Amino acid sequence: MPRIHLASQVISRKRVPEPGGLIREVVHLRLFTRVLPVGDNRSHEAIVDTGAPVSLFPVGSWKRLQGSDPTAGPLVIIPEHRTAELDSLPLYTILGCSYRARHAWIDLIPVDATDDHRRLAPTRVFAAVFVTRVEWKDGKWVPRDEDAKGLKSIVMGIGAGILDGRYLVLSPHSDPARRSAWLQDEPPPEPATGDTLCSSRIPPIP
Repeated sequence: MPRIHLASQVISRKRVPEPGGLIREVVHLRLFTRVLPVGDNRSHEAIVDTGAPVSLFPVGSWKRLQGSDPTAGPLVIIPEHRTAELDSLPLYTILGCSYRARHAWIDLIPVDATDDHRRLAPTRVFAAVFVTRVEWKDGKWVPRDEDAKGLKSIVMGIGAGILDGRYLVLSPHSDPARRSAWLQDEPPPEPATGDTLCSSRIPPIP
């Protein structure tokens, strides 16, 4: 079965009271994969975020990806955004910071977090490519200098990306922080064989 392993990181642990005096521990996990632009030979770490509507490329990440010639890299900016004025570009806010972004397409190969030879099929990804950070000042959005805050990692979102039509699977473990996570092309066995805690098929965007 074509599938790749996702790395995980514990962000937080919370003890939540339940009816009957029981206490449940809720573990917040962040999942990571690697993505390889088609035609490139170097993969990049990316956060897998089912809460993000589209994939996101921070300013520093896409500049490194494109190299010295931004028109020759793997990111293909949609025509209406190529020469658009900054004020007319879409506004995105994440982690308390706001950005102007150009929309683009990029062909990415999802790569296993621990084995560079295990990969899924290339996928065309729609992404918001952050151009500059902005702030609200004197009644309008104006560019501001980058600082240590804000988004620094590539994010693979739920819409029109590597999650489309695939299954996100979590394997059970007595310690929730040690569950294995997989992204795969085929559904887990039915009925579940015991090695699948939950799975969800991410439907493709029409």
